[in-house]
Amino acid sequence: MLSPVVEPGRFSELDQFIFESWGYFVILNVLSPKEITACLEASQRVHEAAGTQDFGQVGRSYEQEAVLEDLMDHPAVLPKIRGIFGDRFIVQSGWNTKQPAHGKMGGWHQDGSSAYDFKRLGYPIP
Repeated sequence: MLSPVVEPGRFSELDQFIFESWGYFVILNVLSPKEITACLEASQRVHEAAGTQDFGQVGRSYEQEAVLEDLMDHPAVLPKIRGIFGDRFIVQSGWNTKQPAHGKMGGWHQDGSSAYDFKRLGYPIP
């Protein structure tokens, strides 16, 4: 059975097919356990400084924490973004979201300014 899991790095024809078929793809193990710990600790510092309780969002945390900035052009992910959008795209926002376990906020949704025309993928829009 076809799976939405793709390899990190280069955007391939298979990646394109999966994205057009599913509306998304999954890149497993992008971050190492050490990187995950560093990002979590950085996020906790950001939210502690902001006084976030339960659910909350802090903008531009990548300006305060280098490990969060590194996520923006991660070599496992950036080629995929370029494969979908080309070289002319904008990272519109950088919210660092804190959500309690089993929280009701969020869920699967499309963020941003609709830079990608998702109705090209099929109906209903994924």
